[in-house]
Amino acid sequence: MLSGGEGGTVQVTGTLDASGQGTGQTGGKVTVTGDAIALSGTAKMDASGDSGGGKVTVGNWQATTASVADGATLDASAKTTGNGGSISVISGNTDVAGLLAARGGANGGDGGQIETSGHFLRVASAKVDASARHGKSGQWLLDPWDITIDAA
Repeated sequence: MLSGGEGGTVQVTGTLDASGQGTGQTGGKVTVTGDAIALSGTAKMDASGDSGGGKVTVGNWQATTASVADGATLDASAKTTGNGGSISVISGNTDVAGLLAARGGANGGDGGQIETSGHFLRVASAKVDASARHGKSGQWLLDPWDITIDAA
């Protein structure tokens, strides 16, 4: 867990790794909290696992802003077997442009759960993948104040 404390700012530019890389291991938990959270284009948060994805959490309802820049990767996928894990990016003002992946395992398993929430929510450049090659696709929850879907 990486925390900016109450009213603090957190900027992630490197890798936070809680992956389960050994045979039969599941991904762990990666959590980043603070009042203002920024994941740069070089940020990697890995909670993937060989037999199941873990959990990646960025922000919460007390956070003022959370941004995931283009190039950043949040991964809670199952690699070989098992279900994808969960990813949530939540704040009052949420902007996601990076990759959020909670895929099911290559040899079996369902896709995971991805949530992007905010009073103001921008996801036009986000890349979201909760697919499953040999299972049911997962879900992406969009939870803004209002949402507009148009041809642009």
